[in-house]
Amino acid sequence: MGDFGAVYPVVRGLPPLIVLLVSVLFINEPLSFTGASGAVLIGVGVEFGNKFRSSKLLFYAFATALTIAAYTVVDGLGARMSGHSTSFFVWFTLFQSIVYVAIVIRSRGRIACIKHIRRKWKHGLLGGLMSFSAYAIVLWAMTQAPIPYVSALRETSVLFASVVAIIFLGEPVRKSRIISAAVIFIGILILN
Repeated sequence: MGDFGAVYPVVRGLPPLIVLLVSVLFINEPLSFTGASGAVLIGVGVEFGNKFRSSKLLFYAFATALTIAAYTVVDGLGARMSGHSTSFFVWFTLFQSIVYVAIVIRSRGRIACIKHIRRKWKHGLLGGLMSFSAYAIVLWAMTQAPIPYVSALRETSVLFASVVAIIFLGEPVRKSRIISAAVIFIGILILN
């Protein structure tokens, strides 16, 4: 296993770079040199200083990053093609939810699921609303701006993850994390 602070940056830092590459090669997204440079800096800043002790761990982190990049591009294009990002997300989420609930009921049993929902419904509702709202905003943003720019800005969440890793998980404050934050902020300023 690796530190959360090492794995999370790869999982969140590579997608903007992959999305940028896919957008240039296949989507013909209208990108400026300055905007693309900002997106690259954010991706590089998120990645900066990560060291893995396990190639297996790196493989899983990279596979996750590819998945995030793929759904970012697909969802962004889907939101644009639908003409209404919120409607697209509602329908997409509805079908995902049906499949997810069926899998959970099959694996844990109907009675256990009902008991869990009765105990935790407030947490689930609050978390679900926050998650739904956050991604609905991301999809809307992808209808207003190039997908790579939105993808890069979205991944600045790694800054918050670093704070969580340091404060709550007891991971050390490294020079590389400080440099990473500085590069990300420069990327944000350039992208802006």
